[in-house]
Amino acid sequence: MIGARTARAWGWLPALSGLVLASANAVALQPDRDPAEAAQAPPERASAGARILERVAAGIFGVAAGQVGSVRVVYLTTLHSADEPGPIEQRVSYVFPDTVRHEVQTPLGEQSIVFDGEGGFIAAGGRRLPLGAEAVAEGRRQMARDLILLAAHAGDARLECAVAGSDAVDGKPCDLVTIAFLGATSRLCVDRDGRVARQTFEGRHPLSGETGEITLRYEDYAETGGLVLPRRQVLSFRGEELATMRLAQVELDPQLPDLGPPPAP
Repeated sequence: MIGARTARAWGWLPALSGLVLASANAVALQPDRDPAEAAQAPPERASAGARILERVAAGIFGVAAGQVGSVRVVYLTTLHSADEPGPIEQRVSYVFPDTVRHEVQTPLGEQSIVFDGEGGFIAAGGRRLPLGAEAVAEGRRQMARDLILLAAHAGDARLECAVAGSDAVDGKPCDLVTIAFLGATSRLCVDRDGRVARQTFEGRHPLSGETGEITLRYEDYAETGGLVLPRRQVLSFRGEELATMRLAQVELDPQLPDLGPPPAP
């Protein structure tokens, strides 16, 4: 069985959601709150939040909304550490509605970490090993904050959102929208064009496992492979920039290798 540290180290940095930003723009958040909080918001704030998220989804998927079964995204991730030799190629595949694969080339060969919303496993060297409960819980939290998955689930009854005020990123005004999904919360800063400029939440450092404020800044949106996505994301932990993710490729409905059924726990 694979533990949470290994899963975080190789599967955490996709953009994953940023998973993308400057510390000066960070929004202070409390630790994860009851997911029902967004649902308890006044109806007008909840409906306004839902409309904003629908705008975000339309901006990302466009005419392909509801017609795409899967997406493969390739990122080049550069860790901001002196001993990191260069960018890491990371492939993230989404099989809608609820399956995400993280594929990375490690010193031990290619590994695929799979989360399906219920469980997870790692496939490497022809073997499939179940992830531990903590790693699965962390994977679900990541899924709940992933920008592509949030857009794909706009209108989903499981996703609650509400307008929580306003702010600005680089001088551009934006609406703050609190999201509760799959048991995790985050806050989006959505500009007037319906593009998410910033995302903030409480989470874990991808390597140390420490808990703190994580901020993702999404920049340079452009049409790539049929979707409109940020071509640059910057990930910060407690105000310190950890990684930059650059979008390299997007493929709609790719042919994905069959990894077989999830292994028994």
